[in-house]
Amino acid sequence: MAPVRRLTQAAEHVAQTNDLTLRIDAGGSGDELDRRSGAFNEMRTTLEASQQAQRQLVADASHELRTPLTSIRTNLELLARARDLPVTDRDAAS
Repeated sequence: MAPVRRLTQAAEHVAQTNDLTLRIDAGGSGDELDRRSGAFNEMRTTLEASQQAQRQLVADASHELRTPLTSIRTNLELLARARDLPVTDRDAAS
């Protein structure tokens, strides 16, 4: 029962902490418990890759949004400060 208890504790640990670094030793005997341990490790690896992809997506989206927002903010500040700009320049900045 100790191997079943270790597998259960590992699953509970991941569920409570989101710590995906924990791996279970499959043992190598090929029995049902080894298959479940292998499936747990595979699931953990897949979840870890998914989290990394999600982090990268957020970082990329943040970067892609930052540039246009900075440009818009700069143009708005320019328009607010320079009321005497020629109409053509105001139109170009807006």
